Amino acid sequence: MPFNRLNCIDLFSGAGGFSFSAAQAGFSVRLAIESDAHAARTLSDNIGLFQADPCAVLNRDITALDPEVLAAQTFETRTKCDLVLGGPPCQGFSTHRLKNAGVGDERNSLIHTYFEYVKAFKPKAFLLENVPGMLWDRHRDYVEEFYQTGRASGYHLENPVVLDARDHGVPQRRKRVFILGVAQEYSTENLKWPPEPTHGSPVLQQKQSNLAHWLSCRSAFLPTYENDPNDVHMKHSAEVVEAFRNTPHNGGSRRDSGR
Repeated sequence: MPFNRLNCIDLFSGAGGFSFSAAQAGFSVRLAIESDAHAARTLSDNIGLFQADPCAVLNRDITALDPEVLAAQTFETRTKCDLVLGGPPCQGFSTHRLKNAGVGDERNSLIHTYFEYVKAFKPKAFLLENVPGMLWDRHRDYVEEFYQTGRASGYHLENPVVLDARDHGVPQRRKRVFILGVAQEYSTENLKWPPEPTHGSPVLQQKQSNLAHWLSCRSAFLPTYENDPNDVHMKHSAEVVEAFRNTPHNGGSRRDSGR
């Protein structure tokens, strides 16, 4: 492990979206924790595709682990944690919860579990992701406590920002809240946060010529590579293929094909 390489850990890692992005940005993901067995297996099977450095993927309940022990096991004397990533479960904060549903949801407190790991690993910075509903007034106590704990632990916390994935080159309209914290020993004078959008609507492009157009879902599926397991199609009979061919393209159904 090169000692000048930036290191990070990924909490509530899911299938590894944050880990993949961190590796693309030049980080070495040293530890990932995910309670869902299928997601953890996906990350474990694929992390070697985007980084050569070893990563411990733990399929465990994060609340049953000791962050101090994990910090000592993960980082040796000459290596340190530079960044903590994580997107705690968002169901309790979801905007789909009606009226006051979600208030008091035990999963909401996992943002504090997240910070227990920040305190144990002592990174230079941390980045937390969640749904916009996290900022609703009904959840204010959780967010305020998170900020108070962060500042008391020696971090400068930027205000929460809501970013839309489609504004940054992802073919999906997906808004998420990001909270960035930087250790107070490091200056944030030249910090560029939040990141400037790289893509936009045609109207916005007229005002900002440097923006590319939002990507369509087509870009997520093309081109495919040989033997891509996500590009396996059903083998329809000639009769079914002909029925599809004769189906009107302007919203018609199979019964309109004459078969």
